[in-house]
Amino acid sequence: MIRLLMSLFFAPFWVHFLLAGGIAGLGAYVTFAETESRAEIARMANESAPEAVPIEAFSSDKRFYLPVEVNVSAQIAMDHKVRLVETKNGKTTSERLMFILLAPDASAEARTAQGAVILHPDELEAFAAWATLKTLMGGREGAQGPVMQLDGMVDSPSDKSHIKTALKNQGYTPAKDFLYIAPFLEGRAAAFAKELEGEPLTLAPFLKFASVFVLAGVLRLLFRLLMGGKTRAVVAKANPTPMPPAPNAGQMPVVDLPKPPMVAAARDNDFIGALARKKQAELAQPDLPPAAKAPPVIVSSPSLSEKLGGALGSGMGGFARKAVGFGAAIVLYLFIMNFSGSFGLPGAVSLMGDRLPQPEATVAVANAPDASIVMKAAPVVQTPVPAAEPAAPIQAQVASPAPQSKMAFFADRFAHSWGKLKAQFLLWQAAPPLWLIATILGALIFVPALILLQSMIRTGSRQKDMKIDPFERLLQRRLAEQARMDRGAVGG
Repeated sequence: MIRLLMSLFFAPFWVHFLLAGGIAGLGAYVTFAETESRAEIARMANESAPEAVPIEAFSSDKRFYLPVEVNVSAQIAMDHKVRLVETKNGKTTSERLMFILLAPDASAEARTAQGAVILHPDELEAFAAWATLKTLMGGREGAQGPVMQLDGMVDSPSDKSHIKTALKNQGYTPAKDFLYIAPFLEGRAAAFAKELEGEPLTLAPFLKFASVFVLAGVLRLLFRLLMGGKTRAVVAKANPTPMPPAPNAGQMPVVDLPKPPMVAAARDNDFIGALARKKQAELAQPDLPPAAKAPPVIVSSPSLSEKLGGALGSGMGGFARKAVGFGAAIVLYLFIMNFSGSFGLPGAVSLMGDRLPQPEATVAVANAPDASIVMKAAPVVQTPVPAAEPAAPIQAQVASPAPQSKMAFFADRFAHSWGKLKAQFLLWQAAPPLWLIATILGALIFVPALILLQSMIRTGSRQKDMKIDPFERLLQRRLAEQARMDRGAVGG
């Protein structure tokens, strides 16, 4: 997981922007589907249940993300109850029960399964009582089990391949339109009310999570602009006048040692000899001036990052750079997390009516900027006041605040965000899971980003791009090895 996060961080900036767009698009789709689903459940709750049809005749033309209510008559194969058990490393991770549903008039030899009911083991007793009640209210006995009317919602289990394998092991073949049913064990109204509990999902958590990748992409883009892309190489003009060697009175005379015959013969025939002859042929060019024989020297011009790195590296120590990087990371984190809420969209209104509880509604009315409402919410108690100090008028309590400068506004927002951050980290206040994930990922991305920027700036001033020819590098290495062999042979 850490390697994946690091690979995402080191990806190009456009990858971060694509991820941010994908997360925002996913959030828009999920919130849209959530809103449509809750609206459909509210509509079904206000209408009567659909008429019962045989299970093999059931069909629905609703979109795949909308809930579908079913009311079918089916036969339960009571002799073929299946326990679906999933294990991992010898331990049971999941256990459920499956009841196979057949057509109402299926014979004893019928082996086409029309659907299934998937239950948790804790729901077995409730399902037995529910099935008994359904049988007494108009059920009958079929060839393989009781025939009853099943009402509920269309289910979508995650391990459908496991279920179909269990069906084949029991000797049944799933029908083309195999139906999974989650029955209304506690009643239709209670099931719909349970589906509408809780607050609907909003787009704000997705946008906060996407803003982390947006900021990472912006930082990567800034890195690219500061580094100026690849280091620009400039070919320097070769000096046609060679510098004379410096005189050294104590220098020992150079004596050419005789070459061993075996080494000389091997050098003429092996790969090193071929490289040496090629290099001598390139350098020995009598028709060209000496300036043309000298190979060009490639040096690098300092970029903006190298100049900036030299300035920061010379004026700061390691601890100071880390302190500056951490402080800048905190500032960026507070800025993006504080102002990311400005990009959020208002949540959908609950389908069950006003979501605001009554005590909060009373407080909201009491805080309304209206003098009459304030007087009703908090009546003024008459107290004796000296004549020299008259009571302040009520209009002063609802007067508009004085205009605030931009610096004061940002300072106030920063102080508010810092207090909010301290409350979250010290008191561990309740927060949505996605907000916690965005907070952790934001801290994991901002701090390494600035540390990486500091490291790139610090090392950028020391980088030198000499760009040696690979052939020349290989030749130098081979010749150095051969020289060591020659010295060893002569010394022996």
